[in-house]
Amino acid sequence: MKSTLTLLGALLLAPLAALHAADAPQLAKQGFQRRGFYLHGCWVMNHPFSVRSWERQDFAQMFRLLQHLGYNTVMLWPTPETAPMPLSAEDAATLRGYRPVIDDAKAAGLECWFTYCPNVISKDEVRPLPWKDRSLYASTQVIRLTDEAITQSYLQHRQSVLRLLDNADAYVVIDGDPGGYFGAPIEEYLRILKSDQQAVPGKRVIPWLWSGWGRDTSKAFWSAPVAPPVRLSLEALKRDMAGAWELLPGRSHREGWANGRIPVAETERAGLMSRSTIMCYEAIEFEPTPPAAVLQFDIIRQVLKQESELSGTAQDVFGNCQNAVLVLPNLYFFGRAAADLSYLEKPDQEVL
Repeated sequence: MKSTLTLLGALLLAPLAALHAADAPQLAKQGFQRRGFYLHGCWVMNHPFSVRSWERQDFAQMFRLLQHLGYNTVMLWPTPETAPMPLSAEDAATLRGYRPVIDDAKAAGLECWFTYCPNVISKDEVRPLPWKDRSLYASTQVIRLTDEAITQSYLQHRQSVLRLLDNADAYVVIDGDPGGYFGAPIEEYLRILKSDQQAVPGKRVIPWLWSGWGRDTSKAFWSAPVAPPVRLSLEALKRDMAGAWELLPGRSHREGWANGRIPVAETERAGLMSRSTIMCYEAIEFEPTPPAAVLQFDIIRQVLKQESELSGTAQDVFGNCQNAVLVLPNLYFFGRAAADLSYLEKPDQEVL
């Protein structure tokens, strides 16, 4: 039986290819030159709704669909953190299985980024479980880089994972959620980033500015101010990072919720927007995913209009969702409007 993604591709790709080809010269002149999509691989749902349930052919169909929807970058998070230390032969084989997936993304015309959260790993109790049945949040162990022996073991483990997947174009490291801990010094974050650079020499390492490294999340997650630790991270990165690196400042779907757009504003204030991609989290789909597909055209309009002034400065704009199958109208609208900002003015019915 053909996969759901294959059937969706058959329905959508032919007319979209013609539309995309006709509009290509116009789209190149406005909007964000590069549009990315984050395939969030953490959540456990039935196939094909959960990305973590996919096989190689499912990813390949999704990459082809994304390219025809106007995206040219994809970010993968297959939760490498669920591989306990030390890396077993079985887990190494599973991780190595994502190499051809990354190659398939490139073959579809997409740049491929790989995400690996900092200083978190699964406890050894998950080792007997199949990869797709492992729950990261149920088994998370935070590595505090205060003991040099533990630090060395963790960084060596992390490097061994990255070397198995050194065919990606870039490597993203979030600054928390998950990762980090209250009071963690910024030097620890820099050490992880520099260790990743050593593992994949010449490849871009991309700090994802999200919740602020070292921020207190012991109470309500977003209760402590976000701006001070983000500002500290930007100052340290600007001062101490060398080689190939960029930034991924993230924002929520509206101000006053979660981090609002603080990391984006702080990145602009630091003069680093020209090496940045804006992650528009929850614009395409809210987290956690509701038990149905919800049109979010107004949220997409609001977010992209708010960031439109940076379209000539920021390198990219990224979207994401938790369920890449149900919200295809939102996925289409975000990609099309990010490429051609005038498309934001289309009425809903015309978009549909």
